[in-house]
Amino acid sequence: MKIKGHLDLFSGIGGFSLGLKNAGVETEWTGFSDIDKYANKLYKRRFPDAEQLGTITDVSYKSLRGRQIDLLTGGFPCQAFSIAGKRQGFKDTRGTLFFDIQRLLQDYINNKSPIPCILLENVKGLLNHDNNRTFATIFRVLSNLNYTIECQLVNTKWVLPQNRERIYIFGRYNGNPSGRKVFPVRANGKEMQKKLNQIGTIGNKNSEALRVYDTSCARTIKNGGGMGAKTGLYRVEDVNLIAKKRKHDTPKEINAYLKKHKNRTIKEIAKELELPKTQVEHYFREDVFRAIPSPDVWLQLKELLGFDDIYDKQVTEIYEKEYEFESSKRVYSDKGIAKTLDTGNAGLYKVKSAALRTWPRTGKDDKNRSKRLEVRKDNVANTITSHQLDSILKKENRIRRLTPIECERLQGFPDNWTDGQSDTQRYKQCGNAVTVPIVEMIMRKIYEQWY
Repeated sequence: MKIKGHLDLFSGIGGFSLGLKNAGVETEWTGFSDIDKYANKLYKRRFPDAEQLGTITDVSYKSLRGRQIDLLTGGFPCQAFSIAGKRQGFKDTRGTLFFDIQRLLQDYINNKSPIPCILLENVKGLLNHDNNRTFATIFRVLSNLNYTIECQLVNTKWVLPQNRERIYIFGRYNGNPSGRKVFPVRANGKEMQKKLNQIGTIGNKNSEALRVYDTSCARTIKNGGGMGAKTGLYRVEDVNLIAKKRKHDTPKEINAYLKKHKNRTIKEIAKELELPKTQVEHYFREDVFRAIPSPDVWLQLKELLGFDDIYDKQVTEIYEKEYEFESSKRVYSDKGIAKTLDTGNAGLYKVKSAALRTWPRTGKDDKNRSKRLEVRKDNVANTITSHQLDSILKKENRIRRLTPIECERLQGFPDNWTDGQSDTQRYKQCGNAVTVPIVEMIMRKIYEQWY
């Protein structure tokens, strides 16, 4: 079927639009709005006919020239309500962006062109934030605009092996409260009810960035942080990786050249590139700590700093090769300091056997500790610590975080949907995205019921 117009707010990398398309719904016009310039570039690349509308504060009935909108979607910013954030809700400027949705809906109603369907997404924490008052406010606002509201807490693990709970809110203008419902939705066929299984940690702290899981189900993909904060760390067996290698040497003259053309501060450059300042500063060093930018970052630097193409060939020409052990696959001892995580793979770490534990220590120089181990019979993993002699390495398992392509798959996007930019951006975009098959399920119910 076909609808006239789809307004995709807080559009990210197009999860709502892709889910709508996968549900078999065509649109005559799609307009999208997001504040992230990298996400906007990707959206336009994946949906070339879509119209970029600027930020949500720029969008109105007038700016859209009174265009007919049949569906409004939006994953309005969740940081203000997430348990991972400070949970300031409507006190946070990001939380107040919901009221721009209210403004836009009211604008269309005032012009006698109400938007018939809305579908919003947010984190689970929205439900109980501020003793349920935040969600009650959203419900009341939409109801006062004459929308019949339904909602459901949906978990990605129903369809894909990622534990990701999100609240979806559907509204039908002037809808019949006693009519057929869109929610609840259910996965077709056998649901993938996988359990997230933590098997230990790296080090003694049980922080989210250091937790290690088996591969039965992925932890919720997030948009930032080091070590395993973005994706979680997973125990894997032997892995062959396709590594991207440069065809040419990259001498330190390249770093000197960058330093010569540095016409602003590291902080300003890092902000423009949306990269950590500690990463960017290594591009301008000429000592052993220097680093060469990835091809996509090089091209961004070239545009930002205005230098010529004298070193383009050395930096940007790459080839792919399968490696059994490359720098991103070396196995490190978990004793001591971990390998610095770059924008590629995270490195692999030895972990202790889950079937063994030690007796308590008797002293600092106890050389016989490894002989006094008892086999666990409960099949429960010990906490993985940084003390190498605390258990025997019965088998060298390896730990790594998920790759960007794996994150795309866990969100239901095609492989390399986010390619052509830094891994930092790819992780961020996947972490902020909606899960495409979940959106597809809901869209099928919406248009099955109402059209």
